[in-house]
Amino acid sequence: MRLYALGNGPVHIVAHSLGGLVAVQACNQFQRLPPGRIVCLGSPLAGSTAARGLADKHLGWVAGRSGPLLRGGLAQLPAGRQVGMIAGVHSLGLGKFFGPLQGPNDGTVAVWETQLPGMAGHVTVSSSHSGLVLSPLVAELAGNFLETGHFQP
Repeated sequence: MRLYALGNGPVHIVAHSLGGLVAVQACNQFQRLPPGRIVCLGSPLAGSTAARGLADKHLGWVAGRSGPLLRGGLAQLPAGRQVGMIAGVHSLGLGKFFGPLQGPNDGTVAVWETQLPGMAGHVTVSSSHSGLVLSPLVAELAGNFLETGHFQP
């Protein structure tokens, strides 16, 4: 795993959607990775309604090998590692066509799907799922979290 090659730390991670799930799962699985914070952007850590909807429509193959992770989410966050989440609340995306997104959502992931107990920070912004990676506000919030462990505007 490349993270080992980056030294003793800290090694911070910012990841969007499935990337956040993979990053958090890797830190759960490999406890000896260098320390650092993780910022997830619209990652369905609690599982994805849209991914479950795809599977129900016999289209689960679209998610590839990540299907089980997307559908089921994670049981917990990695011990001793601060994880923050930036979730969008501008419902513009195709996810809502594959499953009923309950409550505020970014068009692909519902806000409740981005939450797990023990998060160091969780904030919502007016952005669609794809828009999270293009937003200057999201970049500023992510930078503040990586620096301080808190979301500050």
